[in-house]
Amino acid sequence: MVAAARIASRMGILDDLSLHRIIRVIKSAGLPTTISKKLRIDKIMKAQRYDKKVVRGLNRFVLPAQIGRVRIVEGVPQRLISEVLITMQKGA
Repeated sequence: MVAAARIASRMGILDDLSLHRIIRVIKSAGLPTTISKKLRIDKIMKAQRYDKKVVRGLNRFVLPAQIGRVRIVEGVPQRLISEVLITMQKGA
């Protein structure tokens, strides 16, 4: 959920205030908001290609547009996904 919110924010779909609110709520529920340094981002990216939401070779993400509203976005750039995951792994 945090990765999707961060991707949406970087794509200009979700405003920063909503992004930080989503992260706060997830954290307050005791759920993780970062990615373990033990996980390899390249393996996550490779596994993502086999996700059930990949259609005709394009990834499909359900991204928050605002609290309570989502947008289905097809073809999110792999580089953006990787950058967000790396940022989350650094704990930022």
